[in-house]
Amino acid sequence: MVKNAKTKRRNHKHPRPSNPPAIEDKKPTIVKTLPASLILEILCRTPVKSLVRFKCVSKSWLALLNHPTFIHMHLRFNTISRDTRLICNCNHFIALLSFSQPPIPVLNINRNFTTRPNYPRRINFPDFSKNMVLAGSINGVVCLTHYKEMLGRYVALWNPAINQWNPIELGRSRSWQNVSVGFGFDAVTCDYKIICIVPDYYTVPVSAVSFDMFIGWSSVEIYSANLGSWVNVPRRRTIPFSPYAYSQHCNFIVRGVPYWAGIDAGESATPRPLEVLGRIDPCTGSYMKVLYPQHIKNMSTRVLPVNLRGSVAALIHSPGEHPNQMVDLHVLDESTAKWTKLYTIGPLIFENLQIPQCFSTGELVLESWRGGINRVSDLLSCFCDPKTNLVLPNKEIEVLHPFWGDSYSHVESLVCVKGMVQIGKEQNDKKTKSKTRNCSELRELSSDFVFLQVRAMEFAGVIVEKWVKVLTNADLDSDEMRLPPKFVKKYVNRLKTNSLLKFRNGYEIATVFNHETGTFSGLSTMYEDFLFEVGQMLVFEFDGSCDFNVYVIDTDLTEVEYPPVLHHTQSGHPRVVSVKRGGLKFVYFVKEESPLYDELEPPASFKRSFRFFPGYQNYIFSNGKKIDGVYNNESGKFKGLSKFCSILGLENFSQFNLVLFTYEEHGMSSVAFFDDHFVEVLFPGTPLSIGQNSENPTATGRIEIVVKPYHMYQYSYGVDVSTVHNSITAFWKKTDYINLHSGERSWKVQVKCRGVKNRRSTINNGWIQLREDLGLVEGDIVVLECAHFCGNHFALHVVKNDGA
Repeated sequence: MVKNAKTKRRNHKHPRPSNPPAIEDKKPTIVKTLPASLILEILCRTPVKSLVRFKCVSKSWLALLNHPTFIHMHLRFNTISRDTRLICNCNHFIALLSFSQPPIPVLNINRNFTTRPNYPRRINFPDFSKNMVLAGSINGVVCLTHYKEMLGRYVALWNPAINQWNPIELGRSRSWQNVSVGFGFDAVTCDYKIICIVPDYYTVPVSAVSFDMFIGWSSVEIYSANLGSWVNVPRRRTIPFSPYAYSQHCNFIVRGVPYWAGIDAGESATPRPLEVLGRIDPCTGSYMKVLYPQHIKNMSTRVLPVNLRGSVAALIHSPGEHPNQMVDLHVLDESTAKWTKLYTIGPLIFENLQIPQCFSTGELVLESWRGGINRVSDLLSCFCDPKTNLVLPNKEIEVLHPFWGDSYSHVESLVCVKGMVQIGKEQNDKKTKSKTRNCSELRELSSDFVFLQVRAMEFAGVIVEKWVKVLTNADLDSDEMRLPPKFVKKYVNRLKTNSLLKFRNGYEIATVFNHETGTFSGLSTMYEDFLFEVGQMLVFEFDGSCDFNVYVIDTDLTEVEYPPVLHHTQSGHPRVVSVKRGGLKFVYFVKEESPLYDELEPPASFKRSFRFFPGYQNYIFSNGKKIDGVYNNESGKFKGLSKFCSILGLENFSQFNLVLFTYEEHGMSSVAFFDDHFVEVLFPGTPLSIGQNSENPTATGRIEIVVKPYHMYQYSYGVDVSTVHNSITAFWKKTDYINLHSGERSWKVQVKCRGVKNRRSTINNGWIQLREDLGLVEGDIVVLECAHFCGNHFALHVVKNDGA
C-alpha cells in the first residue's frame, strides 16, 4: 500500500491555472545580431588585451582585427580619447604609470642571473629582457636596447600588448661602443625606424664642466622596419653633435622624432661647451640642433628637456643670478624655433631637486634625494600640476622606484611591425611565415565586415568640392604637391596633418599635409608605383573627414586602367576595378571657340570601353538635379545638357574650364564642372529647386524623421526609417549611399536595408555629422523629398520644434 501511495503521489499532476498571468504570454525581445558598424565602434573602444582574445571568436573577427584599417582606427581612437600613460623601467619589472590611476605591471624581470660569455647563441626575449633598456615608444611599439652582454650587439622592437617582438642585430662592420639608441616614425612611408648615434671619439671634458660627456662628431645609423635592414644616410652620416656620456637612449620623442640632450661639436672651442638638443628626422635622416631658451644662470641652474603634450619643452630649475627653488617652463614653437614661457612653478621646498619626466596630461614628476645611503630607495617622488602649483606625493609610484629617465609616453595598440614574431616562437620561422600568409588570406573571408572594403572609395559626411591636378615634370621630380589655394583657404580647418590618398585599386599612401604651405609631402613612391606621366590628371575627392579618394585620368582624357599594385606598407591583394563599381570617368575641356551647350562628345578611348550606350540617359549634377538626355549612337555624342543651362539661366557653359563626366551602367551619369583653378563648382539648390525657363519637378516621395532623445546621443549608431516609406526605400540597395541637399550644403549618408517582406531601413553612417551641421534638437522633424525615380538624391529641410 505504501508503494502504491508513493506511485500515485509521484504521478500526481497539479492542475494548471485556467487563466495564466498575462505576463507569461509576452516573449522577451532578443536582438540576434548587432549592425556591423556598431560592432566596429565597440571594438574600437575595447582594450587590446581583450581584442587579442577576440581573435578566437571566428575567422571573420580574426580577419577584421588583423586588418590594417581597423588597427589604424583603433590606434587613432585610443590616442585621441584616452590619456597616454608612461611605460617605465621599474628595476624589477616594466610598468605603465599614470597621474590618476595606480601602476599597471606589464612584465616581470629577473635580473639575478650570471653573465655568460659569447651569449647569446640563440636570441630569446626572456634573456634579453633581464638587462634591457627602454629607448622609446611610438604607437604602442617599444624600442629596446641592452646594457650588458648584448650591448652593441642587439636592439629590438617590442609590442607588449600583443606579446610580439623583433630582435635586430647590429652590423659587425663597425664599432657600436657608447652607442645611443633612438626611435622614430616616418609618417610619410609609415615606417618605424631605429636611429643610432655613435660618437667617433672620447675627449676629456673641459674643466668648467662638472660631468663627463663626449665632445666631438658622431655618426648616424638608421634601421628601417619596412626594409628590414640598415639604411645608409649619405651626406648626413656624420653630425657635429654628441649625446651626453652614458646616455644609452634618446631623452624623449615628439610626434615620431627622437631628441637627445648633448653637446654641439661646432662650439667645442668655447670656454664652456654649448649644451643643445639634437634631433634626427626619421624621414630624411637629417640632423638639426635646438638651442635652449635664453636664461640667467647660477651654479645651481639646470635645464631639463621633456615632452609636454606633444611639444618640446624645457624646464629650467633655479633660474636667475642666485640659487633658488623656482622652475620656469618653456615650450618650443618648431615652426619659428622660438621659446615661449608658460609657467613659473615654486618655490618648491626640496633638496637635490630633479624634474625627470612629464605626463601626457601635463603633470610634472618631482624627484628628491633624502640624503640616505641607498640612492634608489631614499628617493622621494611627487607630482606637480604647473597650472595650480599643487604638489602631491605618490607613495604607489615611490615604492616602485622607477627610472624616470628610462620612460616614454605609451599607448596600447595592435600594431605589428614587419618582422615581429610571437615571444617564445623566435626559432619557428617557417611556421610563422605560413601563419602570416594565412592571415592575409583570411582578410578576404571577412564577409561580415565587408563594409571596410566597400567604404574604401565611398564616404559619409559633408560633400565638398573636388579638384584636379595636372601632373608636370616638376611634380614627378618632387616629393610634394601643392593643393589649390582656394580649396585650402576654405577647408583649412577640416584638413588634417596626416591623411591617406586612396585609389580605386586599393592602393593607399599616407601623406603629411603642411598647413602653412598648403602642400602634401611623401608622394614620390606613389609616382614610382603608378609610373605616372606628364599630362596625366589626378582628381581628388575629399571625404569630409581626413582622407582623399583619388582618380587617375590618362593623357587621352579617359580614366586609366589601374595597375594591380599596392603600397609596400600594405598587405593583401589589390581590388578589381570595374565599371559596375564606380563607373568610368572622362574629362572634357571647354573651348572658347566652341563652348559647350547641349552636345558633348566623349574621347575615343572612352567609347572603346563600352560595346553599347543606351539611348536614354540621365544626368545628375552637384545639387542633385536630374535631367533627361540621350546618347546618339550615330554621332557618338551625349545630348540634353542645355536643360541644365536653362535651369541656371546660362547661355552655355563657357564660364567653366572643364567637365568631369562619370558614366555608370543603366544610363546614369554624374556631371561636374570645374573653374579656372581646377576646383569644382558646387551649384546651389536641391533636386526640387525651381529653375529658370525649365519644368519644375514635383516631390513624389517624402520621408519624415522625428528626432528622438536617443538620436541625440554622443554615439548614435543609426536612425530607423519608418516602413511607411518603403515605396521610396525599395530603390535602395542593401548597403547604399544617398545625397541630401539643402541650399548650398550637401551631405552623403550611408543607409542599410534588411529583410525582404518586412523591409527595414536605417541611416547608418553620417547622421552625427548631419545632426551637428543642422543644429537638430529633440522634437525636430527632418523632411526628405525626392523627385520621380530619383530615390538617391533628396531635398532636405527641417521643421523646428517650437516647444524645444
